[in-house]
Amino acid sequence: MKIRRLLLCLTLGFATYGAIVALNLLPQSQRVTAIQSVLLSPGALAFSVFWPEGAHSDGGIYWVILSVIGDVICYAACWCVVIFLVKPLISRRTI
Repeated sequence: MKIRRLLLCLTLGFATYGAIVALNLLPQSQRVTAIQSVLLSPGALAFSVFWPEGAHSDGGIYWVILSVIGDVICYAACWCVVIFLVKPLISRRTI
């Protein structure tokens, strides 16, 4: 059961990341770019400790890959919290 919940959280994390990247399909505006930058920052902040220069440092491609993985893990963790909080509310409901 916990494996299913973990897979669900990871799937929702990938879907959330995909939705954020899909913001590129919208007409470009300053507001859309700002929203996308804020939503993509958790992975970048997590791995900026290891590569302070970001993608312009040695091994910059790893920074990009780890940033994406960090974003997916961050959003999967957020979904785990949401599922953990909502699950008792659903199970208490009687039909």
